[in-house]
Amino acid sequence: PYGLGGLDNEGIPTDLKISDSVRKQYWLMYYDKRFQQDEIFALIAFNHQQIKNSRDGGYMLTLKQNFPDVATRLGRIRMSTLDNLIERSEQGHVVPETEEEKDCFKLLTDVDYVATHVDGSVTNRRRMRNEIWSLTSHLGAPSWFITFAPADINHPIALYYAGNGYSYYPRISNHDERVRMIASNPVAGARFFKFMVDNFVKHVLGYKTPDRSGLYGKTSGYYGTVEQQGRLTLHMHMLIWIKNSPNPQELRERILDGTSDFQKRLVEYLESVHIGEFTNITMSDMGEKVFNKEADSTRIRPTLSLPQSPDKPCVASCGDCAECSKSSEWLERYVDEVNELAYLSNIHKCHTGCVNKSHPTCKSRFPREVYSQTLVDPDTGALTLKKGEAWMNYYTPALTYLMRCNTDVTSLQSGTAVTSVIQYVTDYITKSPLKTHVMFDAVKTVFTRQEESLTSHDADPFKQARSVVTKIVNSLTSQSEIGSPMAAMYLLKHPDHYTDHTFERFYWKRYVNEVRDAHAERDALAQNEDDQDKPEEDHGDEDDKV
Repeated sequence: PYGLGGLDNEGIPTDLKISDSVRKQYWLMYYDKRFQQDEIFALIAFNHQQIKNSRDGGYMLTLKQNFPDVATRLGRIRMSTLDNLIERSEQGHVVPETEEEKDCFKLLTDVDYVATHVDGSVTNRRRMRNEIWSLTSHLGAPSWFITFAPADINHPIALYYAGNGYSYYPRISNHDERVRMIASNPVAGARFFKFMVDNFVKHVLGYKTPDRSGLYGKTSGYYGTVEQQGRLTLHMHMLIWIKNSPNPQELRERILDGTSDFQKRLVEYLESVHIGEFTNITMSDMGEKVFNKEADSTRIRPTLSLPQSPDKPCVASCGDCAECSKSSEWLERYVDEVNELAYLSNIHKCHTGCVNKSHPTCKSRFPREVYSQTLVDPDTGALTLKKGEAWMNYYTPALTYLMRCNTDVTSLQSGTAVTSVIQYVTDYITKSPLKTHVMFDAVKTVFTRQEESLTSHDADPFKQARSVVTKIVNSLTSQSEIGSPMAAMYLLKHPDHYTDHTFERFYWKRYVNEVRDAHAERDALAQNEDDQDKPEEDHGDEDDKV
């Protein structure tokens, strides 16, 4: 690895050199998948990349004009202050009270500056939150909140990526073999996830397809964040904006307008794109139907198969020809598969952690209330959509048919507290994996290790401050516990969030300070001119002063 073409080889001509990140991409896509299937390569390579990025961020911090203040604050922080903050933050939200506590919180701000250069950091999660709020300011309130978790251990495409053969489907392996294939190849999971998200944006949202709208209407914008589940596979939380959607106030007024049919049309639209029940069957009957199907050992579950497109429909829709007969048969299979997919993937089953001593009732708030028909609040205009099953969320049948996995679709186009809903959704999809007390505990650990050098008068304070901040960033990064699929995602240069908009970073505090300085200079000049224009006062003789 250190020969010709190796890492940091100085003998390579400049026009042939490639970066470390590109080299790692090449390795992960090597033909025999030796790097993909290595147990620790993705984690070690990504950790190596994070350390290099935090080092670069540390050097960037030293170039800031206020870096001397950073070094001075580091020297003032005491262990007793950190212990006090850790203890208080474990109990809840903490507001800094003393100057020393304010120095500790300012240190987290300095750490944020370095962490912006590191993939997977808490700081980049907060940046996503700012981007979502700016997009909301630009486009208005979002219309839909969609979550989907592609099942890599079931989907033929993911298993094809993970395997060493040239074909996989329709031969289906048993469950243990599928789990081993995916667990031994995190790159396959990352590639499969990106494949599913790209196709969701292109075909379901119909974004930038002039010939047709998306499944939910003409999409004007979207923002989705990638998150890893408990078993480390990737899933998506996405906000969607629909073009020409009325704002919440207009929506409320039009729903309550008795002279318009807007309320009826809105209900028809919402019920046509997402439901909270099975189609023409109850859950108990569906369970019995699935149980009977499982008796056939040769049958392939719909969760293990690919969706089938319908045949070309009859132009006249006569109902008697062969094309109409095929379309009717496909539609019947479609409804049956959607019901089975919803039963296998969307039914909530309480498990350890969902219900335990600290959560005697279901943590996910199941069972939910059911409604036989859609209700409209006559005072607020809020819609409560029809829901027939208490143990499932709302879902879109067509989306479930295409994704073959658990999906959750929530409409944000109705409600009395849209701002609160948006804030909750924004915080949920950009939630930080680290609590405040964990962050301060990481700071304390680094300070404990560096205590001797921090108090030394011989060491360069600037160099020491940069080293401490960089080590804090590395410590916080290690606390995030990024799994192999997400590490492979970053190494392959796949995004950790998907959006159709670009964002320019605006340093608001710096702008405010610049404006204040300009106003202060102008006011000083104006005051000086006033003082020069004033006539001198006659104070009389010195003997007259008292």
